[in-house]
Amino acid sequence: MKKAVDNLVKENCPPGVSLLLRSTLSDSIIFGDAEASPGSPVITDFFPENFPPWRLELYQTGSGESGFFLYKNIFFWTILALLFILFFGSGLIIRTIIHEVNLLNLKSEFIASVSHEFKTPLTSIAGIIERFLDDEVKDPDKAREYYRILRHDSERLKRLVKNVLDFTKIEEGKREYKLVSTDLPELVRREVENFEKENRSESFEVGIEIDDDIPPVFVDEEAMSLALHNILDNAAKFSGQEKKINVQIVRKENSIKIAVQDRGIGVPDNEQKRIFEKFYRGKQASSVSPTGTGLGLTLVKHIMDAHGGNITVHSQPGEGSCVSLILPIPNGA
Repeated sequence: MKKAVDNLVKENCPPGVSLLLRSTLSDSIIFGDAEASPGSPVITDFFPENFPPWRLELYQTGSGESGFFLYKNIFFWTILALLFILFFGSGLIIRTIIHEVNLLNLKSEFIASVSHEFKTPLTSIAGIIERFLDDEVKDPDKAREYYRILRHDSERLKRLVKNVLDFTKIEEGKREYKLVSTDLPELVRREVENFEKENRSESFEVGIEIDDDIPPVFVDEEAMSLALHNILDNAAKFSGQEKKINVQIVRKENSIKIAVQDRGIGVPDNEQKRIFEKFYRGKQASSVSPTGTGLGLTLVKHIMDAHGGNITVHSQPGEGSCVSLILPIPNGA
């Protein structure tokens, strides 16, 4: 762009004339040489409001017939201004179109993933209920196994609906949090126990290590439980053959860290920031687990921000991931 304008000015600019392009917001020079443009501008023009807030200034740097040439070549300067508008306007339009196309593709993938997420447990629930209605289940042990599957699938559906509803509230700015003093180790133990019950058929081993001096913290218990379950669910989903997950609650100087370590596929460096974007799913993650909404970590990030905390990811592909939820300790705790 700049090279094209330079060539255009050199080839067509009359002698004794210089051009400056300034930002009307900061008055900084975007194009041209201030030292070569003394005095006041002979002509000043502004871009329309729907284009970048710039103004075009023309200076007379010589004497004699330069003023005559300046006004004689006003058509040239008009064309030059139109070229600026064309270049930058086209760039903005193209960038907007690309952004909208990418967003539409992500939303399409999201709808397909959510549909699949709903379809799988609903099909399982419908099949089991049909067996019970046809009186095909005679063995009490088999019946208990089916009841566990029904509970697991119903909890899965409930969390999926909760994730979608919470995401909708966040997008509309209506998600509210009720922070109360909470025994964090007790909340983590309870959520890990629920996770193990729901994934009993997968034989996951979840170890817990808790520091002795963990003070109460102010959290929204429902939101924090959802965040922790989403992290545990991701760890299970991408663990592969390694069915071991370790949870640590560690007190730092001014914060408490809940770290969830798995031994799964890991997250590449170039994806570790993007995994918190809505609808985003990494390439390797999508190949290992085709299902997923791409909302879990987005919700966790928002929950931690609302608590004045943070979420971090440390990972190496093929060696697993450690996702940490960091909460501030109240003053005086």
